[in-house]
Amino acid sequence: MKAAACYTSAVLPVADPPKEGSERVLVRVQAVSGLSFATFLALHLANSVAASLGPESYDALMARLRGYYQTPLVEILAVGASGAVHVACGLARLRNRRRRAREQRRAGRAPVRAPLWLRVHRLSGYFLLLVIVGHVLATRGPGLFLDQPADFSYLTFSLTTWPAAFFPYYFLLFSSGTYHLMYGAGQALRVFGLRPNLAPHSSRLAAALFGVALLGGVAGILAMGGILAEPDTSRFGEFRALYERYAPFMVTW
Repeated sequence: MKAAACYTSAVLPVADPPKEGSERVLVRVQAVSGLSFATFLALHLANSVAASLGPESYDALMARLRGYYQTPLVEILAVGASGAVHVACGLARLRNRRRRAREQRRAGRAPVRAPLWLRVHRLSGYFLLLVIVGHVLATRGPGLFLDQPADFSYLTFSLTTWPAAFFPYYFLLFSSGTYHLMYGAGQALRVFGLRPNLAPHSSRLAAALFGVALLGGVAGILAMGGILAEPDTSRFGEFRALYERYAPFMVTW
């Protein structure tokens, strides 16, 4: 009984205690799948920061990283399957939270509101879930199906063609991914008895790392958007033809 109590207090916030054995299983499966997917997400975010050093650095690093995460076994298991399992567990836990909240209201008790930092984590996950399919199709699809892998100039094309949409989108994508990674990895490691202070709210060091990552991400986005240096437009005709064929609804020029 004491061990179970320690497990509950260490793994989940007081606002969201597991009341069933199935919830503990979901927590563990979500932790394992999240850590597996994090091996890709951390590299992906680091590559975005590298964009601040220019197209050569970005494309060179991406070529090396793709040698790992686009290996068929890694891409299928550590990226695709882990991501799908992580999402499924998250949706199942969301359903459980809503069920418990309804039960508490019927019993005349107000549901306990989760702390702000946990609500931000969940919101970042919902945003990532909302955009992930489109992001994968737009960035992985051309390389996988058309032999036109995305590179620095491909992202520059998107940012310079639709700046009002893509600058906010990429900032939200990077900041949500970074926060979800840092907080989620910390919580996942706690499931297995480790207690790192990775969440941005948990320590000055974590907050500083989060701030530095955000600055690096903003610099990378500005570089890709042609703000820090004159953009290379030599492949824009190729990308324009790609959009005209497969996403004509986005062609606005």
